[in-house]
Parts: sequence; structure tokens; C-alpha cells
Amino acid sequence: MSKPKIQVARLNPNQHIQYWNAVEIMQNTLGSVCPAVYDLYPQVENASRTFVALNDSQKVVGGLLWKYYEKPKIVDLKFMAVDPELHGQGIGRALESALVKHTKQCIANGAEIKGITLDANHTNYIFYRKLGYSFVGPRPKVEICGPIEMMKGF
Repeated sequence: MSKPKIQVARLNPNQHIQYWNAVEIMQNTLGSVCPAVYDLYPQVENASRTFVALNDSQKVVGGLLWKYYEKPKIVDLKFMAVDPELHGQGIGRALESALVKHTKQCIANGAEIKGITLDANHTNYIFYRKLGYSFVGPRPKVEICGPIEMMKGF
């Protein structure tokens, strides 16, 4: 099977339908790990803090939600999910890369950002390690199901 052509786009505040499509994918993919759909929106404040992956048909096949925290000057990757049928095709990597690019542009424009943080789990922390994230503090025992705090510094 060939990799689908994927476009990653940052939504603007008026693109609520694509936002909710991305949230629905995250909800379906993450299941009980993901908060209720209606709890996600206040966390990211608006759709402009969302990147979506779109296939050739402009269907949302993945999404990433993030939030900037003034203190301690970090971007927090809140949630990311990809359509399970498309795992392993570079979509998650493309979404994360778009967030890194956006963060670096903000830094170039004068924003003081120390890095991107996220809470990984025992099944996806290896993916984030491959993307350059490090453990915050000592390396946790991966058998523990709780969140594993990770960071990519700049």
C-alpha cells in the first residue's frame, strides 16, 4: 500500500467543523484516555491551536491540539491522534513537525519558548523518543500506566 498524500494545515478560528472532525478522530482513537469531546475545546481555547492532517479528499485523518503556557514558557502538545487505519504512514510525524515549525517561527519572531512538552504513555513514548523528545527527570518505569512527561527543548 502506498503512503497517502497528506497535507497538514493549521486551522483558523472559523474552521470549527474540521476542528470537531479532528477531535472526533482523537476521541475514537484514544477512547477512554481522551477526555470527553466537550472538555477538549476549553483546553485549547479555539480552533487556531489545532493542526489537522487532510488526505487528497480533504478529509481529516488526524489532528493535534496544543496550548501555550506563559509560565513556564512552553508549548504543550495536549493530544494527537491519527486514523488507526493510517498508522505508520508518517501522519503523526507530519503533525508534530508542523507544531515544531510553528513553535520555531514564534521563537524567531521574538517569543520566549523553552520547548514543547507532552505527557506520553507506555505505548507511545518510543514514538516521541524517535522525534527527539527526552524524559523530564529520571527515566520512568515503562510498566507504569501513568503519564510519562517528555520535552523537546529549543
